[in-house]
Amino acid sequence: MLANWITNIYSTIFPSGWISGLFWNIVVTIFGIFFTVYFVDRRAKKREEKRWQPAKDNLHYKLFYEILAVTGFLLQSSDEPAERKHYRYFFGSYYVATSIDVKSIKLKELLQKGIFLTGIKLQGLDEYTVSKLEKTSNNIQSLLNEYPHLFEPELLNFVLRFQDRITPLFDELNRYLAIDTDEREGKINLNPLAEEAIPLLLWLSLHTTMIL
Repeated sequence: MLANWITNIYSTIFPSGWISGLFWNIVVTIFGIFFTVYFVDRRAKKREEKRWQPAKDNLHYKLFYEILAVTGFLLQSSDEPAERKHYRYFFGSYYVATSIDVKSIKLKELLQKGIFLTGIKLQGLDEYTVSKLEKTSNNIQSLLNEYPHLFEPELLNFVLRFQDRITPLFDELNRYLAIDTDEREGKINLNPLAEEAIPLLLWLSLHTTMIL
């Protein structure tokens, strides 16, 4: 009906048959290009995204697991009481079990209050804790090196900023490890690390397929 209406209008304006035929050739060509670009390419893109989704789920799961370890360290370094609940964060067929409520207001409040390793907790700092943090950073760097094509641009920015924050922290932590426990004074500012770790954890939590 719409095609007939357009044809009648152009037949009135351009009574010559060859002009009308030329017009429809142009319309068909434009429609063909639009259909190919918009529908066919879009469908192919969705098919490609679906094909890569399991690999992305695996990447998100591994990153979530690593950043949770850092978040646990930050929570232990603060005065926040430990959670008693248990959560499961699913990324496709993978899941991480933890007592940390990632979407809790508590994590956001930590950023406002500040996190410092001081006093008894600074004295209790040991090589095992530092080595776990170093292992986390190394594991994340391995993911960056091996699967750069799986990182969404926003995720890549989060992870790179996190790595930039955690690397200098090792020098300070190791400096305190070299000091006898009873002689450790001062404090270690963990805010720069928290400012990158917590937003990254929240971003990953938005890409879970299910939370129990």
